[in-house]
Amino acid sequence: MKIQIAIKTAFLAAGVLMVTGCGSSGRHIPAATASETRRTPAQVQPHPMPPLVDNDGRTSLRTLLQTAVRVSPRVLAAGESLLAWRAQRPFVTRLPDPMVMVGWAAEEVRTRTGDQKLVLGVSQRIPWPSKLLLRGAISDIRAEQAQVKAYATGRDVLTDVSVAYFELAYGEEALLIANDAIRAWQRIVALAADGGQAASGVRLPELTRAETELALAEYDAQVLRELITTQQEVVRAEVGVSSGIQLGRSVMTLPPALTMDLEELRQIMWAHSQELLIANLHVREAELNQDTAALRSYPDFSIGGRMMLTDSRTDADPLYNGNDPFMVELGMSLPIWLGANSAARNEAFHRTAAMAHNRDAVRMKLRSRLTKSYWRVLNTQRLVRLHEKTLLPQAEEAMRVAHTLLTEDFTSLLGVIETTIAWQHFRTAHWR
Repeated sequence: MKIQIAIKTAFLAAGVLMVTGCGSSGRHIPAATASETRRTPAQVQPHPMPPLVDNDGRTSLRTLLQTAVRVSPRVLAAGESLLAWRAQRPFVTRLPDPMVMVGWAAEEVRTRTGDQKLVLGVSQRIPWPSKLLLRGAISDIRAEQAQVKAYATGRDVLTDVSVAYFELAYGEEALLIANDAIRAWQRIVALAADGGQAASGVRLPELTRAETELALAEYDAQVLRELITTQQEVVRAEVGVSSGIQLGRSVMTLPPALTMDLEELRQIMWAHSQELLIANLHVREAELNQDTAALRSYPDFSIGGRMMLTDSRTDADPLYNGNDPFMVELGMSLPIWLGANSAARNEAFHRTAAMAHNRDAVRMKLRSRLTKSYWRVLNTQRLVRLHEKTLLPQAEEAMRVAHTLLTEDFTSLLGVIETTIAWQHFRTAHWR
């Protein structure tokens, strides 16, 4: 009997493997090893760290952006997430795992052809075909969402690196302006010290004012040096490199003037905004979930087989003595819980409506942000032109005239101090 049971069990196991193979894509997929399924971050090969200093000894924004796209942990995480979502489809569209059953009787059941005690069975549940198709479509939508999010993450990383770089460039240029101001105030203090004492020994206001401005300029220079050190570390962090990576002096050039009008920018935004694309994909996913909820009223099926292992009888020689009965079983689920199915459909409908309203909210928010940004760009361009064409030339001319008149004893030191303050302020504001 044991030999018979072993042989029959082997045939049943072969049938199970055949059913399992029918539920897969037909390709042989090797089993993943423990090292493949449980990789730790330390096992992932790091990207080689490229140099961030160009041939001219400086660090350009382009170099930082190219490096960030390659090594930024945020970009790498978004890419891995995208690959994970793309790998999900074969899993969600597969048939459920087959079920193998073993049953035995506490007491052997004696039949005409022999005693029956052990029963072996296998079954395969088969969902309604449209359900698997919808699962695949939803998986594709989510993979597309992950792809758009990866683009948005790359965009955000490039933006953050650019902002950090511009802050660093401002700090470096502002330090040069502060050093120029220190030298200017040192000359003014020296001039004021020559005649800065009244006959009674009281310090004149011009000397005190010049020394105060010199102290403030020295304080600004110290703060800017610390700001540059801090901002360099911010740049490294945004790019995704270690603290030991050397940075050169920044290369800062003014961008070209904005030539497109607001309506042109809106059309570009409606076509390419990642936030809007994701909102549209959320609506499509909600619509597919609504279709899935509608299929809850459709039954699922099952197919299987059952074999009862039978011993041969020795006390008789009937026909089919010791044969094992085999039964083919077909099943169908009964979706009789109408209230639950209706609730699922209502939930999916309202979620779809919510996603549609959220898409409208995203469009309004994007329109508002673009309008504000457009105004800021235009206003900044006007301020740059105002400083370059009017304020800075006037301040520099006033400085030149004031120093000329001072050497010829035609003006007071107070006028030189005021023009120097204006000159320093306009230079810093222009660069900002």
